[in-house]
Amino acid sequence: MKFTATAAACCLLALAACSENNPESNNTGPVDDPINHQVTAGISLDPAQRPELEALPDVTYDPNLSTNTDVVSSVSDSADDGATGGDTGGDTGGDTGGTATSGSATDGSGTGGTTGESSVADGDMVGTSVPPGDTSGGTSDEQFRAGTLTAADYDDQLNPHLYQRYASDFLQNNGGVLDVPYLDLANRIPITVTSADGDSYGGAKLVLSNAGITFLSLITPPSGKTYLYRDIDALPSEFTVQATGVYGAEVVATINLDQAMSAAGINIVMPAYPDTADQEQAIPQPLDIMFVIDTTGSMGDELAYLQTELSATIESLPYDAGSLNLGLTFYRDIGDEYVVRAHGFTNDVNTMQQTLRAESYDGGGDYPEAMDQALHQAVDANWREDSTRILFLVADAPPHDNKMRDTWNAASQARSKNIHIVPIAASGVGEHAEYLMRSMAALTNSRYAFLTDDSGFGNPHAEPTVDCYVVTHLNNLMERIMNSIITGTRHEPSDNEIIRRVGDYQGGVCKPEMQSQQ
Repeated sequence: MKFTATAAACCLLALAACSENNPESNNTGPVDDPINHQVTAGISLDPAQRPELEALPDVTYDPNLSTNTDVVSSVSDSADDGATGGDTGGDTGGDTGGTATSGSATDGSGTGGTTGESSVADGDMVGTSVPPGDTSGGTSDEQFRAGTLTAADYDDQLNPHLYQRYASDFLQNNGGVLDVPYLDLANRIPITVTSADGDSYGGAKLVLSNAGITFLSLITPPSGKTYLYRDIDALPSEFTVQATGVYGAEVVATINLDQAMSAAGINIVMPAYPDTADQEQAIPQPLDIMFVIDTTGSMGDELAYLQTELSATIESLPYDAGSLNLGLTFYRDIGDEYVVRAHGFTNDVNTMQQTLRAESYDGGGDYPEAMDQALHQAVDANWREDSTRILFLVADAPPHDNKMRDTWNAASQARSKNIHIVPIAASGVGEHAEYLMRSMAALTNSRYAFLTDDSGFGNPHAEPTVDCYVVTHLNNLMERIMNSIITGTRHEPSDNEIIRRVGDYQGGVCKPEMQSQQ
């Protein structure tokens, strides 16, 4: 890994800036301080020109509608029954036999593959490659080592023009099929939070209210940047934004929606560090990583390879036991041996690796899987307060059509908890799975990752609907993504780490001449 616990501590000091209570800063915009060369605290609209993006098709979305309102309670009931083991104990030792069965009678199993998706049933793919350790032929441990699988990633937030075009095509081709809201980047409002000395400010708590009633709460990632969405967030014509810093300082302002939609975004400047020794006593920010993994039959062609890669990535994390927590959530589908098998967060890395390597693949039977239940279980896990939170979703299929909304609701909860969902698309991913996984990544200030055929392992991987990317080894990509989330600064591969280039790629941006600076 390129980052260290020491570096993380330094990064935390710079990003999660200390602040002091400053009542006079409320309801004011940033003002230059000519003496100290700083900007005083406040909230203001960015006067820069707002980029014009393609309008998406007119789709009516009711944020209060849900196709299945009992999914959260059914998952909770399973945890209470001890069916999944869950995260209540934070110990993986007793979880390996658990299954989630509560609520399965009402959940249904869907109708099989959806239009445009792979029609191959999970069971038809079982055994198409030999997992590491199998000496009967094919690939063995002697031939496969961590750092073999290849992958790339794509950041839709960096390419809003291209995302609008992609989403428009998808919605027109699949209108009315999927009950899931769309991420309309033409109606997003960037929020940029900085300290008075200009550093990105992570950990600020943003509370949006209207007539004294809170309707949205967010936490800024280390990059200090997050987004509001006019339709998804049901923004009223006027709302109050209250930003609270990591040491309790607050700035407040009332925002007019029309004015915010005409501006390039909302800028929030938090008060400067207090003149105390506290700023010299930075504590490394803890890191919580949850792996949510599809273990149905269709994952059989590369699950063992992924287990090797993920285990090596876990082993390389430069965090001590007090700073690093790891969790595992395996899932299949209704009617399988288990629906969700959850292993709560633990700092016992060795036990976690053993649990990961011991899991097998089976079941499924049709294309969609129980991704919705797995994500709800994982998002509701015992994430630590003020930790950096990353959820890797390793999957090759979408949820059932009637569970799309529930899956999106889980992603919305992840967003409010500052959990970054990083999908890793395995072989067999179709257009519905790609659309949902990319949208969840963008919603949670993350990126969409996907395996490629460059390694020669696993079944053929579908080409994503993106304009540019660079292929590296999977472990290298995961390290860079984690590094970027932890530091708030995008990390790019070196030239000798790049295996293949596709399109005009510059720092995650495709066709830079067509893109606005976001």
